[in-house]
Amino acid sequence: MDGLAVRGVASTLTAGATTAVTTEETLGTLTVPAGRLRAAGQKLKLVAWGAFSANANTKRVKLKLGAQIVADSGAIAANTGFWRAEVDVVQSGDDAQKYHGSIRFKTTAGTPVDAEYMTQGSLTLDADAALTALVTGQNGTAAASDITLVGFQIEGL
Repeated sequence: MDGLAVRGVASTLTAGATTAVTTEETLGTLTVPAGRLRAAGQKLKLVAWGAFSANANTKRVKLKLGAQIVADSGAIAANTGFWRAEVDVVQSGDDAQKYHGSIRFKTTAGTPVDAEYMTQGSLTLDADAALTALVTGQNGTAAASDITLVGFQIEGL
């Protein structure tokens, strides 16, 4: 049995992709069960990964926990390639959390990461309620499948 099966909270390998619009779209959703972040020091790790299509259109990927954006690539002109978003969330007090998130992308296989966008901050999520985690994508030009979500998982650490 692998570590994810023992510690995992939720995961999906169902691909989602943007449609031919320029509005923000949900590519994947996972739920963290209620009470998973109740005690100070409890941690979650959110990881999502996917691909960009081969064109010069701008693309934007976000990872959200509840309504809070915890990782954001900003609008990037990635012509093909891969992306990966990771966020660590730590319960710091009663309905209080700290997070650090990043999104990395690369356009050429076998080369170093082209760019990494990092963020950190505080959250005030209700520890007694289920939490929804979302991966969203937004095309700069109305072209289908500019951004594809390949996998999304949440681990309890």
